[in-house]
Amino acid sequence: MYWDRFYALSEQFELTVFGFDRFQGIGFKEIRTNEKFRAFLFKSYLSFHWLTVFSTTLVKKLISNRFDYIYIHEEPHSLLAFLTAIFSKNAKVVIDAAVINRRLNFNRLNIFERFVYHRLIGIFYRNDDVRKILLKRGASDRKMRCRLGNGVSKKTFRKIDTIRLAGKLKRLPAKKQGRMIVGYAGRIWQWKGVENLIDIANLPNIDVVACGPVWEKDLATKLEDNEVTILPKLGRDDLTKFYSYIDLFVLPSLPSPNWTEQFGRVIVESVFCGTPAIGSDTGFIPNLVGEKAVFKAGDKVAIQKLVTKYSSSQARLDLLAKQSQRLQRDYSWEAIAKKVKTNLEKI
Repeated sequence: MYWDRFYALSEQFELTVFGFDRFQGIGFKEIRTNEKFRAFLFKSYLSFHWLTVFSTTLVKKLISNRFDYIYIHEEPHSLLAFLTAIFSKNAKVVIDAAVINRRLNFNRLNIFERFVYHRLIGIFYRNDDVRKILLKRGASDRKMRCRLGNGVSKKTFRKIDTIRLAGKLKRLPAKKQGRMIVGYAGRIWQWKGVENLIDIANLPNIDVVACGPVWEKDLATKLEDNEVTILPKLGRDDLTKFYSYIDLFVLPSLPSPNWTEQFGRVIVESVFCGTPAIGSDTGFIPNLVGEKAVFKAGDKVAIQKLVTKYSSSQARLDLLAKQSQRLQRDYSWEAIAKKVKTNLEKI
């Protein structure tokens, strides 16, 4: 998914991308490259976790090459951030952070993390909650540059008009006159609020379908027993077809003690594929769907009321028009790359 980000950044910078050949048990092949930017994968060590993964070859590259900026897409308390801060002495270092807790901060006494904050020229934060956590962890307020959400490429996620239901998509409900298909994409996990899909399925003339990895088998069984169709995790092409096929997308995430919906990229993906979205009032979701498409997290009546409101095709078209304009302006990779350049030029 981030390959589209590299294309967008390469329109604004002379870009080189460094990555790892293995991470959390998954091996990666050398990435294809083009005339826009260069990409390299290096042998990784301690790759079982993002906190510890690093590469000696990458460190050598940081020492031997001269870069104007190094843009770290990782948290400030990671080993990668610390090594980059030490060995990239001639470059201006920026972090793109999505940290949501204060683990391993040791009440700001983590000297490695403190050094990273000292070395940085700027921090892009995923949302306002992330900004608050970063400040509590010891980051300087004057180094907070701007809120920078995740992005989606219009070149990758776009509406597909003719869809053949094959492979993993065979179980999608058939299109029927007078019926609406409501869809969800993401983990089948209680804190994603997916149990509320049952409340939607109980409405008349509504079919509900979910796709994604099953984190809780009992929950998945309960959904299927209550007329919610569950598909496995879909690849990019099938996911684009999924969004294009359904009539309304829903992200019903719940607040939890240790996790909040930081962004909700699936909302942007769905809208770019021509399907409007509604969502709960958790985390960053309201900023994406807009005030007229928000329901109180976990509120069965509110969810059913909002879904019923958008059972009208005209209401969905009106919502889609508003969401498309705003999300393309703020959360396309192209728009985000321009924000990165503008903010770096200000520093």
